[in-house]
Amino acid sequence: PLFKGKNATKKAVLTTPVAGGKAKGSATRTDLLVTGSSTFSVTSSNLDKAQTHDVAIETAPKSGAFAVYGTMPAGKSKLSRTTKNGDPMPLDVDVLTELSGRKIEVREGATVILEGTLP
Repeated sequence: PLFKGKNATKKAVLTTPVAGGKAKGSATRTDLLVTGSSTFSVTSSNLDKAQTHDVAIETAPKSGAFAVYGTMPAGKSKLSRTTKNGDPMPLDVDVLTELSGRKIEVREGATVILEGTLP
């Protein structure tokens, strides 16, 4: 991905909309000027370890339409992709800042377990 300026790391806190839910998490995007690489990761805790969890990102700000970016396998609490390894970035954006303002969700089936807005 192409970007300008200094190395940049931005983090969004993900909270649970589930009443009494204990899940928590974060979404982090990092652009490294030195290597020209970008990393996008979602981490979570207190999710049901027997279930897989999809990470979905809003296709356009305030659109309400989501695309699944990846899946955290059962027992795993992190999904991470880096262009350094040839991984695609969410929604095939060239620059991670293009995701700013979009909603992100961690889902268990059709149920939203965590949600937030990308910085």
